Formats: sequence, C-alpha cells, structure tokens
Amino acid sequence: MNADSYGLKLNEQSSEQTVYDYNMLMSAMNVSVSKHLMDENFTVVWANDYFYSQTLYTKQEYEAIYHNSCRKYFEQYPEEYEKMAMVVEQALLKGKSGYECICRMPRKDGSCSWIKVSGMFSDQKVNDIPVIYATFIDVTEAVEQKELQQQLEKRSQELQAAEVANREKSVFFPGCRMISGRR
Repeated sequence: MNADSYGLKLNEQSSEQTVYDYNMLMSAMNVSVSKHLMDENFTVVWANDYFYSQTLYTKQEYEAIYHNSCRKYFEQYPEEYEKMAMVVEQALLKGKSGYECICRMPRKDGSCSWIKVSGMFSDQKVNDIPVIYATFIDVTEAVEQKELQQQLEKRSQELQAAEVANREKSVFFPGCRMISGRR
C-alpha cells in the first residue's frame, strides 16, 4: 500500500469515526440535526439518528413512506407544517439568519411530541435549491408543565371567584345558611 492510498484509508476511517462520534454526541444530548432543502416540502437531505428515533420510524421507513418530505410527514397535522413554513417565510422576509418555532411533531405510534426547531439559512444550494440546517429538541415535558401550570392558575382563579361570590351571598342573605340548614 502506497502512502497516498494509506492516507486515503485513514481519512475514510477518520471520516466514518467522526460521523459516528457526531451521531453519538447529538443523540446523547437529545438533539436532532438535519439538513433540508428550502423547497415546498422542506425535503430532508440528511439527518442524524436522533431525528429518526424521535419520529419512531427507522431511516429506511421514513424515506420509503415519506420520501424525505416533511410536508408529507406532517399531513395529519397541516397546521403545524404551515406554522413552521410561516415562521421560515417571515424570517426570510425580515432578512434574519435563522428562525425558531415550537410545534407538535407526530410520531409513528400516533402520539405527538412538542419540539423546538431552530434553523439556520445557508449559502449552500443543492440543485439550485437553498439549504437550511436545522436542529430540534424535544420540549414535551416543558410544554406539558406550562399547560399544567396554566390549568392550575385558571382553577385557582375560578376557586377565588367562587369564594368571593359565596362571601357576597352571605353578606346579602346572612340568614340563608341557617335557614337552608334547617329543613
């Protein structure tokens, strides 16, 4: 083996190891990293293993069923897809370098998770179509905690309003409790 071919083999191994290390690190951090075309489908060009694990599809299943089309993937939740598309469009119109959006993400088992998507526009193009680099993290627990907190606050306000109403009733009708207590 000559020095050039040995160097090429080391670079190939190093590159494979780097991709493996990168996938392991992103998965350990629970971060999806992906590259998309900025076309009408936000076509997935590349995604790390964590991306697919969050959909509950294997990479092969996702590609076979959805043909790497985020639009098709979100068919059951078009409002979520449109929300993301609008956020991207608004960021472009405002000349921003990227965007952020929190939305629901459907999963193979019929459930949904909440994800925070952060995307960066790039100068890169594939077949003359601009490329977006995106990450997402699962924020389901935080969103659910926020919703629970809002429900608790609403319930607390309702209870306070009921207490005030009861106090006002007893001021206007002080004998009602005693009368209603006697039958």
